Amino acid sequence: MYVIGHISIDKIVDPDGNIAMSAGGAPTYCGFYLSQLDIRIAPVSVVGPDFDGLRQYEERGLSIDGIRVEPTCKTTSYELKYRRGDGRELRLASRCRDFRVDDVNGVRGTAVVNPIAGEVSLDLLKLVRNSSDFMAIDAQGFSRRFDVNGNVSVSLDHATLNSLLVNGDLLKLSVDDVDDLDLVKLSKNDKYVLVTMGSRLGYLIHNGRRYGFKQTPPVSVVDPTGAGDVTGCALAWHLSRGEDAAWSFARAMAISMEKVRHLGPYGVMDSRSIDELTDLLLDLLVIA
Repeated sequence: MYVIGHISIDKIVDPDGNIAMSAGGAPTYCGFYLSQLDIRIAPVSVVGPDFDGLRQYEERGLSIDGIRVEPTCKTTSYELKYRRGDGRELRLASRCRDFRVDDVNGVRGTAVVNPIAGEVSLDLLKLVRNSSDFMAIDAQGFSRRFDVNGNVSVSLDHATLNSLLVNGDLLKLSVDDVDDLDLVKLSKNDKYVLVTMGSRLGYLIHNGRRYGFKQTPPVSVVDPTGAGDVTGCALAWHLSRGEDAAWSFARAMAISMEKVRHLGPYGVMDSRSIDELTDLLLDLLVIA
């Protein structure tokens, strides 16, 4: 499964002011975590010459053939400041170049398009759609807006949303994106719409049916960074292989709950815990 988007250098600041530096972006989080669960991930990205972490991908059995080093730009970099409870502040510190056609020429089969700073155009999205059998799209990189200091706000216009829905088989949205959207209408024509809600997990809508949980199991959160990326990639993988929607949704959320127990992209997944969480979430699942 190809995961397309900028790899980043993240400065993560927890509510107590502790700072951790790590690689970020969906190619990193999906690659590092899901490869431990026998999900085959092929990162497709562009970084600058300042990025010195490519060996980390090779050490985890990930191909770096799809990661291009662009000498003319710095690697995309974010500062993430977490507040107590849910919520964070994002600031874009640097941004590498946009994706070009030749960056995605080898994409086939299942693709997850997960930009983080507007690096994938809608025209390029259509090209990936034409070359893939199943395509998931994370709206975050299309909805983020940046002020002169790089501070991030979110605004998803309806024209962009319609383009994402037309092209994607699965669209992942944050709860912040959906205030005035008719999600039941959006999820028709066999489209999947996943809405993530931080510690409250989220819900999935497909052909007018809503999959959610009647309560949220407790989990010890160390670092929520990348949990949404992992959720979207895991769900795309299982749905693209014809798995049942309810099981795929519960499984993806279980993997996300396991991820938040670990700092950055460097944790070791506990497959037994994921199996137990999947069973628990299936028991809590409500379909309406």
